[in-house]
Amino acid sequence: MKASAVLDRSIRYEETLSSAVRLAVPRIADYAALALPADDGSLTWAAATHCNPDKAPLVGRMPGHGTQSESVVATARGRPRLIRNLDRETLYGLVADDTHRDMLAALELTSLIVLPLSVAGRDLGSLVLGTTRESARMFTERDVVIAGGFGRRVAAAVHRALLLRDAENAARARERIVGLVSHDLRNPLSTIMLAVDFLLDEVLTDDSAHRNEREHIETIRRAARRMDRLVGDLLDVTAIEAGGLRLEPTTLPAQVIVSDAVDLLSPLAAERKITVVADVGTPLPALAADRERLLQVFSNLGGNAIKFTPEGGQVVIAARAGERCVEFVVRDTGPGIAAGDLPCIFLPFWQQRATRRAGVGLGLAICRAIVEAHGGAIGATSELGVGTTFTFTIPTSDGRDRSAAAGA
Repeated sequence: MKASAVLDRSIRYEETLSSAVRLAVPRIADYAALALPADDGSLTWAAATHCNPDKAPLVGRMPGHGTQSESVVATARGRPRLIRNLDRETLYGLVADDTHRDMLAALELTSLIVLPLSVAGRDLGSLVLGTTRESARMFTERDVVIAGGFGRRVAAAVHRALLLRDAENAARARERIVGLVSHDLRNPLSTIMLAVDFLLDEVLTDDSAHRNEREHIETIRRAARRMDRLVGDLLDVTAIEAGGLRLEPTTLPAQVIVSDAVDLLSPLAAERKITVVADVGTPLPALAADRERLLQVFSNLGGNAIKFTPEGGQVVIAARAGERCVEFVVRDTGPGIAAGDLPCIFLPFWQQRATRRAGVGLGLAICRAIVEAHGGAIGATSELGVGTTFTFTIPTSDGRDRSAAAGA
């Protein structure tokens, strides 16, 4: 029971390996070692322990020392193996590597149990258990049965730890790739946008003679700005998943934030012949918030509302005072979202199946992360053919101060 509890708590790879061999000695064996597959398919000693503290320097040299395909850990062939009498002749027949063989001989092992470790068809290596001359005990078939139960728990724990390690390595690799790609994209994008601005402001005058050229250049500018937003979204999602989303909160008037949001969205809405309306209840308390991040939320929510609202429709930006918070609403008259899709809309990279692809599905996930980082909450309601309403709360400066004091 204790072994199961300890192994269940072990999720870090190195911690799990160390726990596995320490739990085996001296309860089950006098010596325990794990031999795990390396990237090239060979077996490597990953962790080991011995009941005699004087053997610690020798045992400490075992991890990282590669084994050979003919070694003792390869003899189990998918099933437990008992070696009742590990004399020098048997040891020399089992181990081809001279250095490894000399190490095992110095440990004074007298019998061995080799347990192959696997979960769901994945080969995880072997657990090697041994008795020593000092203890005068020798393994029997009964010990193989007992050790087999322990080996299955070790295999499950190692498998869990490997899955976590693989996931963490994949996440770190993705973060590095996203960071490098985003940086490499940002530089040429900046060059493109500077060149476009120069052409529109300094070269192509705004008249009928240059109308076609300016329209083409404007198309390039819109595409470059959209790509720049996508790069920014990728960087934000990477920071969010790494727990590194930074806020710079200040005291902000809620009315001003709504006014800024309307100003931000109005040019895009005008292009699509959509009306943006502010609906602010007064008076509103001040917020403790990061202004730029809040405008990012409004840009994402309002941008989606404008994108999916048909020509002649309306988008409302509303705000009401709540309990120690301000409740903001972004409401549109678009096609709506199916009830079955609502639970998924804040997941990264999720997109509604019934709509055209108009992004990579990161905007709402970023909105949720920003709102929750402020200590607020976000949700949505929708009715097909009527429209969608997004509601989120941001603590007031007074409410945030009280929350901080309560947590102190």
